[in-house]
Amino acid sequence: MPGLIFPWLVVAIVSLGTLVWRQRAQLSSGMRMLAAGTFLVLSIASVRYVSLDAFLPPYVNRSIWQANQQYAKPLVWLQDNEKNPVVVWSNPSYITTLLPTYTRHFTLHTYWGMLELAPDGEIRERYLITQYFNNPTVSDLKNDMESYLGRQDTAHIAKTIERGIKICRILFFWDTTKDCGIPPTPQQLLGEKFFTDLEKKFRTDVKPNIKAYLKKYHVSYILMDKTLDSPYRPETLGAVRAYADDRFELYKLQD
Repeated sequence: MPGLIFPWLVVAIVSLGTLVWRQRAQLSSGMRMLAAGTFLVLSIASVRYVSLDAFLPPYVNRSIWQANQQYAKPLVWLQDNEKNPVVVWSNPSYITTLLPTYTRHFTLHTYWGMLELAPDGEIRERYLITQYFNNPTVSDLKNDMESYLGRQDTAHIAKTIERGIKICRILFFWDTTKDCGIPPTPQQLLGEKFFTDLEKKFRTDVKPNIKAYLKKYHVSYILMDKTLDSPYRPETLGAVRAYADDRFELYKLQD
């Protein structure tokens, strides 16, 4: 996104400055001062924004960086021991974006997969497979929407409606009888049936047919974080432990 914004930001600032300069003779001294001040403030703010976002990370979280270093061990093992690309099932909340970046292998499900040209149903199906050991309830699915729904459903639609309500309240602040509405939550917009149907699909389809789904998506390994994935029991699916360290275990699914 910054790569798209920066060029247009430069064009906008230069165009604004050029316009003010060409029209300076038609402006009063007060307006010239105001225009110059506004241009200066916008320029400084833009330069600061670009420098921070383009050259420095927006924040530095040492604990996250250190935690990411621990993922190197299982990734190196996979890269060294699996010469052909394989699909790995892991918790969507970690490592899934690093796996295809640093190895030749693929992840079963990741949040960023929603940016690819894949059907929504497939994205949700892949997510439900990763939740096999967690047995998600309707409440769990509502709380974890970001993992299987794009920004449109988790934020943008609800925020668009909320902004319309705020504008309505500003325009009709004097009219106490005007009902501008109440900002909805993303869950309310999707409706209860959406979540109950998703939970039902997990319970009646994905859960009892997990091995068929693993074959469908060519899953070869289950990566388990012993700290975060305590409910995981890969051996119940016939998987055999192929790698282990103080934090991770890799289980190979048998054909």
